[in-house]
Amino acid sequence: MELNLVDVHPVEGLRMLRDGRVDVALVFRHADTPDEEEGFRLTPLLQDPLYLITREPGVHATEIEGGTRRIFAVTYGEPPDPPATAALIEMLVAGV
Repeated sequence: MELNLVDVHPVEGLRMLRDGRVDVALVFRHADTPDEEEGFRLTPLLQDPLYLITREPGVHATEIEGGTRRIFAVTYGEPPDPPATAALIEMLVAGV
């Protein structure tokens, strides 16, 4: 298996996935992010809370309510995924 990484905004990552330029996209979504169009399959991986950091007095971190980003592995097209893609997603879900 060969793994190449490309760092792009989620919208461009989904476009690349739909166009067949990548096999899997790792994207974040906020609660108010519109749903993806038909054909995208999202596998939840983790939740990433956002924090406000202040320094006076001292350093304080306050979690921003409703600011949690959800991270997904996304594939496109009819299931099932090719074996290598399915194996990668299984490893990501397991946290390997």
